[in-house]
Amino acid sequence: MEIFMFSRSLELIGIVSNFSSLEWYRKLSEPGTFSISFLESDAGTLQTGMILYNTDEPEPGIITKLTRESNGKGSELVIAKGYTLSRWLNQRIVATRELLSGTPSSIMRTLVTNNAISPSNNDRKIPNLYLGNDDSVVTDTMQYQTEYTNLAKALTDIADSYELGYGLRFDMSEGKLYFDIWSGTDKTVTSENPCLFSPEFGSVFSQRYYEDISKYASYIICGSGNDDDRIIQDTGGGVGLDRYEIYATASGISKKNQTEAQIKAQLRSAGAEKLAKYPKTKGFESKINIENVTSEFFLGDYVTCENKRWGVRENMQVRAIRRNVSATRDETTVTFGDPVPTLTSLLKAKE
Repeated sequence: MEIFMFSRSLELIGIVSNFSSLEWYRKLSEPGTFSISFLESDAGTLQTGMILYNTDEPEPGIITKLTRESNGKGSELVIAKGYTLSRWLNQRIVATRELLSGTPSSIMRTLVTNNAISPSNNDRKIPNLYLGNDDSVVTDTMQYQTEYTNLAKALTDIADSYELGYGLRFDMSEGKLYFDIWSGTDKTVTSENPCLFSPEFGSVFSQRYYEDISKYASYIICGSGNDDDRIIQDTGGGVGLDRYEIYATASGISKKNQTEAQIKAQLRSAGAEKLAKYPKTKGFESKINIENVTSEFFLGDYVTCENKRWGVRENMQVRAIRRNVSATRDETTVTFGDPVPTLTSLLKAKE
């Protein structure tokens, strides 16, 4: 592992020669986070806004917070925290009404192109950003409309609905950032290259399993407009006690120059995005023994998690990877399956 320091314009500033601890937390469908600490004497010229490129990770991070601390024993620490670079997409909104039709990944690429790569107002352009790989295998098409929505939120909503990953990959030799989209690979136990996470097979040091249906919804009524002008479209299913209904507005959908059928198609897509925020939550969080993992895995892959003592075996997607490195440890913790919904995420889903 090497860590390089770059300016916001991707000009090399130097190499991090030493650090006390590092946490790098990658997430599948939203910006990740990182934290790195140094002795004051090793911190050099660190500043907020500076980019750190960890060669073990495809996406760099941008420092958004610097803290200096004294431990009372004569040592002083500098702690730099921030987000992975896809956080830059959070600095843009979808500035005009976008009325799009196509695969989820094609719509995501169009949103990034129109609002960050080649916007009509050149001041909105994010320097050194280009379209990268589209490795999505999702061929479904969707009708999509949005306006004045945060760009990163729009990308995350689409990605969550179709289990896609996205991020800004850095090519250090070219000095360029590439907006990549990908689908996970099947590495469950019935695949050609299975990846099994189980204490019994020595690939897991510790494990936590959780299930939660308290915030589950199976059916959504999604509306646009007010009172008599409101157009409604439902999505989902369920019968009897297996049916959990919710209502949500789709405030970004305009009726201007559109037929009712077109609006309902967009409401159907919007409803599916919102319904994806209310899953039957099921997941593992495992501290893994990377040396005993049966096959190489990546963020977004589908693997098998098992604990025979609990009688649990589930095929789940790798949703987040957190690595902690210090002088005495190198630990990797992986989140498989659904994250537990928070009250804040549910309130945002209804917007």
